[in-house]
Amino acid sequence: MLRSVVCVIVALAWIANPVAAQEKKAPAKVKTNPALKGEYAIMASKLALTAEQQTKIAEIIQAHNKAVQDATTANKAKVADAQKALTEAKAKKDKEAIEKAKTAVADAQKAVKTDKEALDAKEKTDIQTVLTDEQKSKWAAYHVYTKAVSDMAWAKLTPAQKGQIEEAANELAPKMRGEGKSNEEIAAAVQAKATELLTDAQKKLDPALKKAAAEKAATEKKAAAEKAAAEKKAAAEKKAADKKAAANAKKPAATEKKTD
Repeated sequence: MLRSVVCVIVALAWIANPVAAQEKKAPAKVKTNPALKGEYAIMASKLALTAEQQTKIAEIIQAHNKAVQDATTANKAKVADAQKALTEAKAKKDKEAIEKAKTAVADAQKAVKTDKEALDAKEKTDIQTVLTDEQKSKWAAYHVYTKAVSDMAWAKLTPAQKGQIEEAANELAPKMRGEGKSNEEIAAAVQAKATELLTDAQKKLDPALKKAAAEKAATEKKAAAEKAAAEKKAAAEKKAADKKAAANAKKPAATEKKTD
């Protein structure tokens, strides 16, 4: 009896203040670190990154930006030195020095791009080490989703459709990746799923269909023009043949008249 009374009291307390009861269960939402901008702010939100994770990523980004700036400055100096050497070699008309300087300029200019690409790749790799396996999978799925939405911008997708595409990406990406499927195969599967969500009106906006329709119309127009030209030519040839036949038919009659 006493146990029943206690249960009733607890239940009444929960009913009287359900919000307080829920707040105890709901984890506190972590605010996005102001240092995280653009894609990384989205990452923090989508993956529910902890404050510690966000701080580590912010430090990686800061280090990356400094490394890029230092590399850019160093490479620009190399390009300037190489161009100066090329100018001097041209002034001296030293063919060997000119070719050597040209190679140095090309290498220095190439280094500006390759160094930046290498640093960008390192940044992404370093950030991946901060994420859990589950977060990595979610982030990969998010990229598949954004690509599908971007590729189908022509369809003017509704928020509801975008939400369904994101759900499809979250479901298919980890499953197919576990099956050893490539990124291209995963993207194609999500794209196919997204296409199924389109209305008939949206499907008509597909650039591929528009292109196919335009090509078909152009082919039909060309065929019609060729047919008309052929018929015109045939008619002209027939007219000429009929004229010639009529002229030939008159010749015997004229010959007979002269004989008489």
